Amino acid sequence: MNKCPCGCGRLVKPGKIYAAIGCNSRFDNPSSTPESKLKISKKLKGRAFSVAWRKRLSIAAKNRDKATRVLSSEACKKISERMKAHPNRACGERNAMKRPGMKEKLSRLFHSQSKEWHEARLKKCLAVIQRGPNSFEIDVMHALEKSMPGKFKYVGNGEIVINGRSADFIDEQNKVIVLAHGIYWHLKKKGLQNTLEEKKRIAEEDARPFVTAGYEVRVVWEDEFRKGLVRL
Repeated sequence: MNKCPCGCGRLVKPGKIYAAIGCNSRFDNPSSTPESKLKISKKLKGRAFSVAWRKRLSIAAKNRDKATRVLSSEACKKISERMKAHPNRACGERNAMKRPGMKEKLSRLFHSQSKEWHEARLKKCLAVIQRGPNSFEIDVMHALEKSMPGKFKYVGNGEIVINGRSADFIDEQNKVIVLAHGIYWHLKKKGLQNTLEEKKRIAEEDARPFVTAGYEVRVVWEDEFRKGLVRL
């Protein structure tokens, strides 16, 4: 084990790793020390380089100087103005999304896709966003398992999509679906009031795709479940 050259006192494994993680960047590469640079310079003196090789070295040096140079506010402003005026710059009027009718065109393209395309897209999105059940869904899962052991399966991660919608729990044998509706996401997030009329309307809308496919649907609301008003 070698000691980190920055003087922090930490040990570093010999080999490719030269400095401890988080130490000053000038110690990340052994060739960046003044002694190493001097040795490399002596070795390269008198060595003949081709024109192409010298050109590559010159370009690399210029790029390195540009990367380490601190630009003034005036220079930054000039660069910004030039970038905005660049013909390939996608901003302002050149932004394709801001062209007249572009959003409508993309909307028509989106809705013209097949049912299988939309279901596959929904599965991918839910697989990333909803990797597992939330706390309310876990409580509903335990209640279902207690009342009907081994019947229901959690599919809220997009495992099963029916008519473009994903259920929370499903009993394939008896064709029963349970939707666990939280108050925040299904009411407050949409700016709706927590009333029986709104709950009934949302429950009917969310259950329609599954009812059309021949499933019996039960909607469980979080506040009613917490108060013990719902029995599964």
